Amino acid sequence: MGIEQSTQKAIPEKLCYFFGFPNVLLSYNTVKDEFTRSQTPQIVLKNMACVQVNESTVYLSGGIDENYQEVSNNVYRYNVEENIFRNLPSMNIPRYTHQLIYNKYDQKLYALGVRTIVLIGQGRSYGQGSEGILNSCESYDFQKGKWEMIAPMNCRRATFFSILFEQKIYVFGGYTDVRKRSKKIEKYENSQWVILELKLHYGVEQGVLYQNDKKELFILGGQSAEGIIDNHQVVDFTKQISYIGKTSNQKPRVLQKGIQIENYSVQFFGSDTLSVERGDISNLELRTYKNKVFNSITNESLKEFSIADYTFELGVIQKQIISYIVIIQEEAIYRINKNYFKDQNQSKQQKFKDYIQSTTILSNKIFLYSGALLLKDGSLIIMGGVNNQMNQISNETIKLESNFNQITKLAKMNQARYAFSYALVDNYIYVAGGRNYGNDDQGILDSCERYHINNNQWEVLPKLNEKRCSSFMIQHNGRVLVAGGFNTFKTRINTIEIYNPDFKCWEMLGITLYSPIEACTFICRSNQSNLDFITFGGRQAQDIDTVIKYSIDFDQPIDHQIGNCQQLQSLKFKGSLLQQISIDNQLFIIHQNGQQINMNSYYTSTMQLIETDINQQLMEILQELKVSNLGKLLIID
Repeated sequence: MGIEQSTQKAIPEKLCYFFGFPNVLLSYNTVKDEFTRSQTPQIVLKNMACVQVNESTVYLSGGIDENYQEVSNNVYRYNVEENIFRNLPSMNIPRYTHQLIYNKYDQKLYALGVRTIVLIGQGRSYGQGSEGILNSCESYDFQKGKWEMIAPMNCRRATFFSILFEQKIYVFGGYTDVRKRSKKIEKYENSQWVILELKLHYGVEQGVLYQNDKKELFILGGQSAEGIIDNHQVVDFTKQISYIGKTSNQKPRVLQKGIQIENYSVQFFGSDTLSVERGDISNLELRTYKNKVFNSITNESLKEFSIADYTFELGVIQKQIISYIVIIQEEAIYRINKNYFKDQNQSKQQKFKDYIQSTTILSNKIFLYSGALLLKDGSLIIMGGVNNQMNQISNETIKLESNFNQITKLAKMNQARYAFSYALVDNYIYVAGGRNYGNDDQGILDSCERYHINNNQWEVLPKLNEKRCSSFMIQHNGRVLVAGGFNTFKTRINTIEIYNPDFKCWEMLGITLYSPIEACTFICRSNQSNLDFITFGGRQAQDIDTVIKYSIDFDQPIDHQIGNCQQLQSLKFKGSLLQQISIDNQLFIIHQNGQQINMNSYYTSTMQLIETDINQQLMEILQELKVSNLGKLLIID
């Protein structure tokens, strides 16, 4: 790609995914400013709807075939990291040029509006004018695993816009008939659609959305009754006004794709040339790029590609996701920006200064065998634990804010505990088992609870079927599994339990771990029907060096699961309470025995043992920070 002009600061890094016919996936890196191309299974159609819900998961729905004869009601979940598509239950109505939106507040997918096949006489048509344009809507409940029809919109719409604002879904604009685009804005509230008095300045379809820090919404480009436009329409929901902005695209664009990250905008395709406009949204000074790498993909067909992006939420500007490693010690916490390992230009001393933060604002020492999770905003939640003298067990929950300079005390757990298993699932933190005061029979717990991040409340959950501490917890499709652990005096277990939210109970899986084990570390990959995870080390009668890969098929009933396990190459050391770090496509398993630190490193995709310069850099960091007690304290990745 060649830059025609450059007046902007560097754009934050983001990977953008485009799905299009014939079975093409384009990936674009905003920093590298380049596209890559790969093939997908025979499922990607024209004008599908897409939404991204996290770094690794994209949902796709509907679409129309190349002959404009068949409209799909299929729904897929795409795993970005594994490049795998999985089927979800089909929508009730075939749709294309519709909207697919994920509402994080009720954790449902919504398929809104539609163009679809209509019957005309003895034949079929994809609809001309208003034919085939519907106002129907449906939602997908992940817990029930099915689509349900909801109230229809007041207006029939296709190629329109949808956003979240103040936790509610809004729709506006869109194609309604020949040369007709809607100005009307609707809000979904109390299970009904309500038309607002506020309207767009002019009816428009097929543009892209951006916002500024004043909560002003910009509609860039698109098509009105007068044709393809290059100006920007502004909608201010606070002041209840809409107007034509003072800025415009460098090229008129329609059916372009767009993303916003921080105050930067990027628009792809949709004009008379294969081009990308990108720049600082504070003044909308866009730049034009030309590309050369699309081979047989025509400019016209790119207009029917679908971009996967997060649900647009007015008032919440998408930030660059920065990956951190957090090292927790008794008297200090260190947060390491993973860009440390990518920076080849600065000295080690300068990188320590630029990429490693520490805090010593803790009023008390961090307890041992606690639980800790790093949230997406960079804040850290620490739960429970036991003091160094093993005579004070905590039920405290604290949050180290993302500025790394402020501690907030959160609601306390209902049960003081340490050596428990835990996992972050959507807006909940689940904890299970652990230890309290008393000997093995009395002190080992079967109690469970979960913390609601949005409400700052702990909720008691049903008890496990078996008491266990030093077990591990995995999430799969929004549900949690607890496996292994120490059960009673000198006894480890190999059973696996899964929480059933519908029946509010823990169910025993029909398969078990390869052998009874506690205090191992693990990595997992999860898709719609299969769960793969790998355990490293752990303790039986003594520490072990075993590495085992498990695969569980969740298409079978809970008590008749089909699964298998495979023993991989052993660790170079025997150990329990191991720590793990992932950097790019590399995995590092770390064990500390006194002052001695051991490390195994792998390519994550193949689990092939490797040695890279990151091994040495990690060792230098651990030694420089004088890290100790890695078995009793934590590294959070």
